Amino acid sequence: MMNRFHKACRLLTCLTILFGLVVAAGVDRPDAYVLPSEQLLQFMAVHFSKFDTLVVKHSLERESGEGVQNFEEILIMKNPDLFHAEIGDSFANQNRVVDRSYRMLFFSSTRSRAANLLREAGVDLDKVSYTRVDGTIAYLIGDRGPESPKLAVEKARFLPLFFVYPSSLAGSSELINVTFRDYRQVDQGWYPFEILCSSGKGWAERYEIRSIQANVPVEPSIFLKPHEESRPAESPAKDEKIDAIIEMFEQKYGQ
Repeated sequence: MMNRFHKACRLLTCLTILFGLVVAAGVDRPDAYVLPSEQLLQFMAVHFSKFDTLVVKHSLERESGEGVQNFEEILIMKNPDLFHAEIGDSFANQNRVVDRSYRMLFFSSTRSRAANLLREAGVDLDKVSYTRVDGTIAYLIGDRGPESPKLAVEKARFLPLFFVYPSSLAGSSELINVTFRDYRQVDQGWYPFEILCSSGKGWAERYEIRSIQANVPVEPSIFLKPHEESRPAESPAKDEKIDAIIEMFEQKYGQ
């Protein structure tokens, strides 16, 4: 009789432990609950809602079939979609233009603006799952297929970590892959101090931020049309104008 009692106790203990493990596994599973894209984009937009202008000076390493080239660039951006880029020093391949529309993520100051940006990029907002980017758990908005547009948002801070979108340049069919690293607080928002950008067309770019200023006054006349990159200087007078712009920002806002 006593032997049966001990066996029953051991069985009950084993079942209790097994039940506990099953419950714990269910709680710890990262896919136990997935936030809808509307909430994710709302949480993400808060980090960029205070940005009106950004003046960024970064070093750029470009790798292509022509080899590796390095130069500096000053990027001046204004909400919602104005930006102007200037090459800081002489560079032989300034004619090369790549789609860097990902920069508009940092002016996605509302959920609707972020959602519109992703829709235009072809991201399926109805599909949300979990993924990892460089070992970091993130929400993935969009289809998981390798050729599908998508956005990965860090689970802990709701910051964009990885963005895949089709180039909007005329005649281009390439898919752009962008990874955002080393986020730091800038004024009342966040900005990645390292950005990796590449495509299947055989080029890759790496940006390292040297300095960044948020919400400083900028001259409206310096902006080109939205989504238009800087072009090579056409005359000595234009060269002098570019140098003057760069010198003005460096003297006024620091290196």
